[in-house]
Amino acid sequence: MKEIYDFIAIDSAYYAEKLINNIYNSTEKLREYPEIGSILYDYPEFNTRRILFKNYKVIYVFQEETIYIITVLHQAQLVRLTTLEIRNSLDE
Repeated sequence: MKEIYDFIAIDSAYYAEKLINNIYNSTEKLREYPEIGSILYDYPEFNTRRILFKNYKVIYVFQEETIYIITVLHQAQLVRLTTLEIRNSLDE
């Protein structure tokens, strides 16, 4: 999300911070409803899902009681994650 912030902050640090906070707040519902996101079938070995917030998609994995945010992308970007990137996110 740092890249998103940095890009928007070029024009407005206020709106960059507001967007980041709103994206973060949109993930709060995952605590209660982790299966709410659509499944990403490209990664069958993980329970990888996606939720949308405005022009952004939050890619996450949930295992047992833990939710791991893998990445946040603009909706125009393709999800191109490697298995290693997902595993590394789960280990952090």
